[in-house]
Amino acid sequence: MKKNILAVFALTLYLGTAAQLNIVENFTGMTAGNLGGQNSWIGGLNDVQVSVLSNNTGAITYPNYTSGTNYITVNDIAGADPVKPFASNVGIGANSVTYISFLVRAPFSTSVTPEDVVALPSVALRTTLGNNLCYFYIAHDGGASPELKFGISKSEDGTGLGQFGTATYAFGGVYLIVIRYNLTTGSNNDAISLYVNPTLGTGGPSGGSFNVSSGSDGGYSGALSGLQLFQSRVTAGFTTYFTPEARFDAFRVASGATAVEAWTNLSPIGAILPVTISSFKAYEKQQGIQLDWTAHSEENLSHYEIERSADGRNFTAIGQVAAVNTNTEKTYGYYDANPLSGTSFYRLKNVDMDASSKYSNILRVSLDKSMKNIRLYPNPVTNGIVSLQSADLSKGNYTLALYNLAGQQIYSFSLNHSGGAINHSIQLSKTINTGMYKLIVKNKEETIVTVKQIIIQ
Repeated sequence: MKKNILAVFALTLYLGTAAQLNIVENFTGMTAGNLGGQNSWIGGLNDVQVSVLSNNTGAITYPNYTSGTNYITVNDIAGADPVKPFASNVGIGANSVTYISFLVRAPFSTSVTPEDVVALPSVALRTTLGNNLCYFYIAHDGGASPELKFGISKSEDGTGLGQFGTATYAFGGVYLIVIRYNLTTGSNNDAISLYVNPTLGTGGPSGGSFNVSSGSDGGYSGALSGLQLFQSRVTAGFTTYFTPEARFDAFRVASGATAVEAWTNLSPIGAILPVTISSFKAYEKQQGIQLDWTAHSEENLSHYEIERSADGRNFTAIGQVAAVNTNTEKTYGYYDANPLSGTSFYRLKNVDMDASSKYSNILRVSLDKSMKNIRLYPNPVTNGIVSLQSADLSKGNYTLALYNLAGQQIYSFSLNHSGGAINHSIQLSKTINTGMYKLIVKNKEETIVTVKQIIIQ
């Protein structure tokens, strides 16, 4: 097996009969473990793994693009490559267009060497190299602070290296990938385009494109038969090719006689629920966070799920509110009585009667109540001991540092507080001279949450 990570996209080329949507795969309903053997996937035991999520935590999502509640992970493991066959093979015809779209999250890449992650197998299980079209690559840019980059190639060119655009991306983010392949009769004249996070319009993707029209097309003939995934670690000469860890969800593959027809068949835009949210806000209220939103023209809407996150990416459902289903304006509210300390992120999941769903925008809230009533006692300090007091200090890890008027840190210590009232005694060093100082308190994110003047006598 070659150094490919994941040849995910058996391009469906138009035969000249009916246009079609060949693959829709969200991995929903699968069990954790090997992808092979589930939902018509064959081969690839102990290779590509399915991750089953709880409450959608860690789901790979992108605005206005339908994804699932599970995802798959590829790694640098040698073995068979799983494939999901089409219901019927797709013959290679003239002047046809195929689109593939999917979501990818790459936590890191171990190699600057590009690794092809998407290709078109022309047989159900690819046993020899090169019998593919339309490769998608992943790598990092080799910088001091590595950035993610994506590339494409119309066929394997012998070196295994794709062509890359100039844009780089942060590792750990979720990216929507759309690839368009134009097949034209003859050799070396096909065209391939890569779109990263494009706008999903009715006529096709726009923005973020990178095009390749030169180079060999491979000249392969026959039928394209499925969506295949590759991963491996292979050493060729002095070079080792690694599959960077990557997670994927929501594959769609469709073809048509024209680009518009193929895009219409792909239908990548998620279903718009029969509700309009005109406002959504979150704010501190008493000891918690209040969420308010206003909805218009609800119809066949089941409920709203409230989801919360500490990092803005991994969300957990914390409650739900039933929908009224009214044609007039309706205001809803939800109170989070046990919010996270520090910064939190909230979003709404609008769930329809048929279980389809759509997410709201994400709100960020900083809960700063922890330091509003903090005091030092006694102040001035006369015996080298001062108490840090608060009626309600948020749970968390804090760093307290003492600075002199010249801005020099002369003393520091850490505090791990379980939450609630606190009266914590601090024994200052006997070497500290008398005078005026500043006590600066930082949270675990190194953000200054309060500054107090203190006099030592």
